[in-house]
Amino acid sequence: DLTVIREFLGQNRPNTLVAEYNTFGTPTRDYIQTQAYELLRVRWSGWIGQYVVDLSLESEVPSWFKERYRAIYGTDWNITGPGFIFADDEKHVLVLNCGPDIADEGTAFTYTQEGTKALALSGTFPYNKIFDIVEPLDGASTLAEYSLPVTEQGAKKLRDAGLPQTFPAIVSADTAYHKSYYFAGNFADTPVMPNFHFLAFIDDLMRIGIENSITSETGFFWHTYVPLMRAVYREATERKSKEIPPHRYEIADADGTRMVSRTNSSELQIYRDGQWESLFVHGVNIGIAMPGKWFTEFPNDMPLYYRWLESIGHLHANTVRVYTLLDPRFYQALALYNQLHQDNPLWLMQEIWPEEHPVGNDYLDELYQREYEEEIHRVIDAIHGNAQIPQRSGRAWGTYTADVSPYVLGYLVGRELEPIEVEQTDLLNTGYAYEGEYLVSGPSASPTEAWLAQSADAALAFE
Repeated sequence: DLTVIREFLGQNRPNTLVAEYNTFGTPTRDYIQTQAYELLRVRWSGWIGQYVVDLSLESEVPSWFKERYRAIYGTDWNITGPGFIFADDEKHVLVLNCGPDIADEGTAFTYTQEGTKALALSGTFPYNKIFDIVEPLDGASTLAEYSLPVTEQGAKKLRDAGLPQTFPAIVSADTAYHKSYYFAGNFADTPVMPNFHFLAFIDDLMRIGIENSITSETGFFWHTYVPLMRAVYREATERKSKEIPPHRYEIADADGTRMVSRTNSSELQIYRDGQWESLFVHGVNIGIAMPGKWFTEFPNDMPLYYRWLESIGHLHANTVRVYTLLDPRFYQALALYNQLHQDNPLWLMQEIWPEEHPVGNDYLDELYQREYEEEIHRVIDAIHGNAQIPQRSGRAWGTYTADVSPYVLGYLVGRELEPIEVEQTDLLNTGYAYEGEYLVSGPSASPTEAWLAQSADAALAFE
């Protein structure tokens, strides 16, 4: 499911994702849960809760909750009257009774100022369905909140359990022109749906006939959920009309050599407004290793990369550096980011990583150099959005269609060179020099430096 969602949000068109209560709970596995947090920009606390009209009714309080209560408190369930029940994913439970713990009946659902701005909805509505307690992650907006009408005693019980009195009911997040919503409750639940539900004015009709109260089984659905979904559809439709500007860049042509960037003495320059101008690099190195992952397990998540680039842009950086070819979705995100930020694009320093441990620690080993030049070609093809790389271990692969070549500030040829490799290369290739189409090794260059010149020349020639 997550793979399908990522692909959906990775498309070059405005899309909308809506998820509801229990997206994160059982039977969702922990590692899937964590990825869902990243997609929806929200984290579940592990707690769920619900307002119950009569705690003594069998139909209102599930048997597993009563069993857990008995195991914790050592007493049978004999609680009556209205109240709240809470449970977490670690066998804890909490009960708040009307009177000593609760000053009023039910949960209040209220649109925030951000919610009113985004959805053109406002007001406070009674909510009597199950909910989960979540917190928004960085970059997310809370469009609506729950509030619990607790007394001072009830507030202390919540604090002792690590629970808030007010918490998000709707969390929204933007990624480029995509939007996600998380509804932290069973909003769509309604036990009765009329046979004439297909009528265009059905929601107006039902709101006239159904009371909007904490005891109504269908009140929240018609008075709150249906208008909410209409607003979500309206916003999504409006966003689909948004036009994404085409890439805008200039190319300098010098005797048939086309360039967007260059070196000039000790400076890096970019071609803009018909002339070369020096660029002082304010750069961010992107380390790809995610928590719990190996550094070669590249995320295949375009919205994730886009959020990273957006954060880097907020720092007023102008360049990103990556140490090796990344997943195709990184380059899709970079291309999209620069389309949407044409006045302040992010330039790319793309490193082309040679394999470690050359045979005999010799960079100039014929097979090693041939394989490295093949990798140089693959990376440059990928940068131009023209590569189909089969699955391979420890390296990025896939279909590369995003052309980010207009934003390449430079290729970084090589890697951190191990002393033993440098020593052996120089020892085994005494006197080696290189003269290529674009680069030559100087008279004082070591064999290792000549190898670097040879590899860089291969990149220039293929580019």
